[in-house]
Parts: sequence; C-alpha cells; structure tokens
Amino acid sequence: MSLVVETSTADRLSDHRAALNAERRRVAHWRRLVRARLDVAIAVITVPEPLGVDGETLLPAGADHDVPRHVELLRSLRAGLPMAEVHQLEALRDLDGRLARYQAEVDVAFAAATDRFVEHLAEEPAAPPARTLVRPDRG
Repeated sequence: MSLVVETSTADRLSDHRAALNAERRRVAHWRRLVRARLDVAIAVITVPEPLGVDGETLLPAGADHDVPRHVELLRSLRAGLPMAEVHQLEALRDLDGRLARYQAEVDVAFAAATDRFVEHLAEEPAAPPARTLVRPDRG
C-alpha cells in the first residue's frame, strides 16, 4: 500500500501567508538599505555644523570633553565616496518610492491572506492542524 500526501486548505493558506511574510521582511530590508544609502548621499552634500562650538556654555566646566574634530568627521563621512553621490539622489528617491508602493501591496496581500486563514479556521474548527493529512492510495 502506497501513501498519498494531501495538503489541507489550512496548510496551503498558512504556506501562502508565510511566503508573504517572508516577502514583507525582504522588502523592508531593501527599503532600510536604500534609505541608508540615501542618507549617506545627502550627508555628502549637506554637512552638519561642527560639534562643540558652544561646549563651554552647554556642558559643565572642567570636564574632559572628547569631541571629535570637524575635519575628522568630514573625512569619515566622505571617505571613499565620489561626488557622484549627488547624481544618485533622484534615482535613490525613485527606488525608495517604488519599494514603498510594493511594500504597501505586499502588506495588503498579507492582511488578506491572514483574514482568509482566520476565516477558514473559524469555518472549519474541526480541521486538523497538522501540516499534511496522509491517506492510503486508491490506485
């Protein structure tokens, strides 16, 4: 007697939901990376003011304030970055916008899949929660 493995509706819905959740994580990761790249590109052209300029009036006197020099901060910010970063801003913003739209679509699909899964479980509470149902082959 051979066995045929049959996947239940609950399992299929759960698998679909899990795949959508994995896609949500991937798109969120890509968005974080693109936004970080965008932040660096902007930082190259818009440098913050030096630190510690008002340190003597803001912080307690006599303390050793280990404030990095402005030139050190600039060097660390621009090290290895070409000035072509400025030209990437438009493309990075466009990419982030497209990722945001795709992320919204995935979130809607994930919510719908979750609703379908919950509705199925509510309609068929006696359905076995096992990953697969095994039944004898009839052939």
